[in-house]
Amino acid sequence: LEFIDHELELLNNKAIRKSSGETPTAKENAEILRLATEYLEGTEKATISEILKNCEAIANYITIAGKNISNQKLSAVLNKGVEDKKLCKVTEKKVTYFSINQE
Repeated sequence: LEFIDHELELLNNKAIRKSSGETPTAKENAEILRLATEYLEGTEKATISEILKNCEAIANYITIAGKNISNQKLSAVLNKGVEDKKLCKVTEKKVTYFSINQE
């Protein structure tokens, strides 16, 4: 009976998350994308490493997990920005640069 109560509680929590819209991770990713976009507006193009190194807001950002943003996390968020046509991704000599989409 305890098991069933626990499962019902999990389903209820899942339903609440769906009805409330964005998950905490989605909100966090949107904020990271906003910070990266602000940084890229002041530069022609930048790599992920350059953004992490030179953008104080991102370098000091602490994720929900209590950690700094990793290259992999920033890459995923920026690639989502490319999919949404907010950012542009260009590869030159095996180096990937991101910039604001001018279209």
